[in-house]
Amino acid sequence: MHFAAARPTVGKLWHAFAQAGRAPTTASTAQQGGRQLFSVSQSNNSTVLQSALLKGDDHHHHADHADAVRLRILQARARFAAANATTAPLQGTGFNRAPGSSSVLDAAREAAAAARTSVVTAGAPGLWTPTSASSSADLAVPSLEPHHQDLVAATASPADASTVALLRLLAREHATLLADASASGTDPVADVVAKLHQLLAASSPASPEQRRALVLAVLADAARNLLADPAAAARLHLVAQRLLARMGDLDALREWKKLANPKANANAMIEASPPASPVPQVLEPVVQQQQTIEFAAPAPAAEADAIHEASQAQAERDRKPYLEFKSNELLSLARGRQLAPAMQVFSALTAKSLTPLGDATHAYLELLAGHHRLDSADAAFRTLHAIEAASAASPSKLARHQYFLYNSYLSACCTAGHGDRALTLYAEMKHALGQLPDLRTITRLFSVLAKRPTDARALAAMCDVLGDLRAAGIAPYPLLFNLALSQAVAQRQRATADSLFAQMQAAGVVPTAVTFSTLIKGDLAAGDTGRAMARFDLLCAHPHAQRWAPHAVRAQFANSIGPFNALIQHHVHTTRDAEKAHGVFAALERQFVPVVAPTGFTLHLLVAACMLERDSKVAVRQATDLIRRMQAQYHLRPNASHFLPILETLAHRGEWGLARNEVVDRAMRREFRVEARGEAIEALVAQVVARTST
Repeated sequence: MHFAAARPTVGKLWHAFAQAGRAPTTASTAQQGGRQLFSVSQSNNSTVLQSALLKGDDHHHHADHADAVRLRILQARARFAAANATTAPLQGTGFNRAPGSSSVLDAAREAAAAARTSVVTAGAPGLWTPTSASSSADLAVPSLEPHHQDLVAATASPADASTVALLRLLAREHATLLADASASGTDPVADVVAKLHQLLAASSPASPEQRRALVLAVLADAARNLLADPAAAARLHLVAQRLLARMGDLDALREWKKLANPKANANAMIEASPPASPVPQVLEPVVQQQQTIEFAAPAPAAEADAIHEASQAQAERDRKPYLEFKSNELLSLARGRQLAPAMQVFSALTAKSLTPLGDATHAYLELLAGHHRLDSADAAFRTLHAIEAASAASPSKLARHQYFLYNSYLSACCTAGHGDRALTLYAEMKHALGQLPDLRTITRLFSVLAKRPTDARALAAMCDVLGDLRAAGIAPYPLLFNLALSQAVAQRQRATADSLFAQMQAAGVVPTAVTFSTLIKGDLAAGDTGRAMARFDLLCAHPHAQRWAPHAVRAQFANSIGPFNALIQHHVHTTRDAEKAHGVFAALERQFVPVVAPTGFTLHLLVAACMLERDSKVAVRQATDLIRRMQAQYHLRPNASHFLPILETLAHRGEWGLARNEVVDRAMRREFRVEARGEAIEALVAQVVARTST
């Protein structure tokens, strides 16, 4: 509710408060701690205007608004207390609790009674003018001289509306800064605002240019004094921008931004000199006067811990934009593979005890590892680890940061192919943190180790990691077991492969076609065809391989043609059993198509199986029919490799005419239009043509 618009009498009361707030201050008041902004002092040439605001019987009809008046007074008193927290309690004004007052409401009643004794208006006695503010907004941070019993306003020269508005704005800023600094007790930026308010109230600049020069001179001087405190300098920069913007003085705002130059350093505020334009002569006494105004004394030693915590929190807020900017810059440089600039940005961050944000850290470590700068990567890792360990973060947060750091560096080493360094980091992480990397990083580690198929240490490391995952109750991906199985099969360690497969089943990890393919290849390499066929039967009997299983489950399980091709190839080239080879392909068509489709290599093997037939004409007819069916059914376009087994068999049997007429001329050239590409097929075709031309 706006009391001035609805109730002129209450409006006069607020007007009196506002006039008191616009009264000039004295240096003696500022020396009482630098906190009291609106000290009322009586000057000889000031005009004291009085009116009967709430006097006697003239205003008994306003008694019904007493509660509203008390509420407003309570609000004003709360703001007074916030603004003058470090000064002595108010006495004699009615806004402090008088002796014998039993409650805040009693103090409010006494304040209202004291306010009825005198009032100030901006005009003739008894006249209230609308130029003065009449709402609680005018009373943002007023404070009254303790020994003045009446609300008076004494000004040596009337201030214009813009100066009055600036004073009110400074009062609000001061109240906000004091409220934010309530934990620490002091705020140098609040002292600067108080100092600026006192100078403006004492001088009342006659022109906007003078006011601008005064404001910029005070702000620039304060910024130079706060160079040793980056957090306070950053707060001063924000407050200055807000003040100048609300003043509507764009020239002053541009001048201040040139002085502050936040682009040079987000934490260091001002390194330049004061404004180039000289201070007008009319303001020289004011500039001299500001040198005599003292700031607040430092907080007592008992409040040192609270001040430190508050300053740390403010510094954390101020450094966040700088950290985000530098982290984004580091991320861009690392992804652009620009090593030298990235190292410079990283050094600038760590010099301020800042660690880059997550993606930037990972990208930078990956950049160093990719350039084989493991010494620099180790140094960066140790630096980041030391910064995190020395931070004031909670134990849980520190543990998360250290886990991310280890995980990022381990992943970077795996991406760059440094398997030995990755294994060392894995052991350090498990010992220092008691935790394992995430499964994605472990998968990268296994991929690096799988590139060393003959290294027994790589296989042992894979088995150890799988054991750690089992002990931690983490179910690994099937890919991890598949990579370890492939390593064991490559080193012909069938016992290790069987043990890994048993662990896979015990852990509840569903095997895939790749798993069976690896095991089947190991059995076939060992000459154990029976065990290989037993594993193939287990593959076909698995619940995820049945037709009634969901398509997504079947696709995840039957993810490779490998076991089928391995068995067909073994039956064709080793056992030379065409019937078993076609039986494996029949199982593929019956149970796994279209989830698993035959490939060109499958067709090549099946054509070779057809050529096991002793009758060459029958074999050629079966092979060409098979090629024709696979092209129509599975869209496999024939190529020269599919006719290579036919020509090799006929050449071995010496049937050159059949090879020339049925294969080269009719099938390859006329029906399928296949060009003889490749050294082997070109040599065979040339030999067939040469033998049949004579």
